[in-house]
Amino acid sequence: YSCASNDAFTVVLTRMGAGFVGDCICWLAEEDVKNIIFIGSCAAVDPSLEIGEVVKIHECYAVDSFSSILSEDFKKNSYEKLKTISEKDTENIKNAVCLTTASIKNGNIIVENIQFGDIDVIDMESSAVIEATKKYGLNTEIFLFVQDIFPEKPFFRVYDDHDKAKMFDAQKRISSII
Repeated sequence: YSCASNDAFTVVLTRMGAGFVGDCICWLAEEDVKNIIFIGSCAAVDPSLEIGEVVKIHECYAVDSFSSILSEDFKKNSYEKLKTISEKDTENIKNAVCLTTASIKNGNIIVENIQFGDIDVIDMESSAVIEATKKYGLNTEIFLFVQDIFPEKPFFRVYDDHDKAKMFDAQKRISSII
């Protein structure tokens, strides 16, 4: 982990994945933390979403165990925010349903499953954020920017200048919200 803080807030950079993010929130819960704003990237499944678009997660499927993906043992979790944390207007940001998975490569196993017809985006952390903040009674908001389009434009491709600019703009937009 890397972090920086001042009197108003702390920023923590974790590695990718539910375990790292979940542990971070559990550690922070032992401090005087009341609000968690998670910022990350995701893959769009909804064809109307484009690279660089910002979404706010309001519901999430938890498939963040590699074994549960391959065994098709899925569950859906959801949460209600205790309050809106961000003070800026977010009405132009789409509320999205997320699928948190331990394997983007095997995401097609999940996406093709009929019970997941409402998925907008896929990530590897949101479910852990929801469960950890729920466990400790913390307020939470999750903002993700679309980094890739599943499965047509994978995250490991070389980004063109247009996509790089859109992702940079999305990161600036999220920064202005918080």
